[in-house]
Amino acid sequence: SEPVSEQTRIGNRPPLLQGVLLDPQGNVRSGDDLLASPQATDADDDPLGYQYTWLVNGRETGQRGREFSTRGLKRGDKVRVRVVATDGSEASRAAESAEITIGNSPPLIQEIPDAQTDEGLFRYSFEAEDPDGDRNLRFRLGKAPEGMRIDPILGVATWRPKESQAGVHPVEVIVQDCHGDGSALRFEVTVTATPRDSADQPPAAAR
Repeated sequence: SEPVSEQTRIGNRPPLLQGVLLDPQGNVRSGDDLLASPQATDADDDPLGYQYTWLVNGRETGQRGREFSTRGLKRGDKVRVRVVATDGSEASRAAESAEITIGNSPPLIQEIPDAQTDEGLFRYSFEAEDPDGDRNLRFRLGKAPEGMRIDPILGVATWRPKESQAGVHPVEVIVQDCHGDGSALRFEVTVTATPRDSADQPPAAAR
């Protein structure tokens, strides 16, 4: 017979989303940024785009980009991301990452307090904040001049320098929460000796 032919057009095939990973994988603390890395292929070699839905404790957050900021989250919050791949015409099935749990964050000392003097006794009142709201914070001295003490609960450091201690002294104040995480604040105290007959007390300046 005479040859007969027919034509057909191959339709678009949707992308295949194989999974999504979150980075970092280890200990994540409040304030860290998470990065989603979807793994997808397209049989038609179409360029792919991705739609991200971030969830905290099972609820959508409204953040839609590839990066997610954990700022404002607390210890124990659980984060995951739901991703859909699209080639511009069709979309893949959604895939979700493994869940990441926000770990403990260390408390931070706000600033170096001004020294208060009382007849040669210098007093420094340190204050600390904990991102997780922990209240049982404990203070201690890592490095300090001889004779300096700090109240472990109130964070008040006291020191009565001797005449022989004129000079510059490094100080390290450490604060820890009940989970053992902590941070340190380092500064220097300068002691200047004054004549014995002076009415002024030996000054100390922190910097």
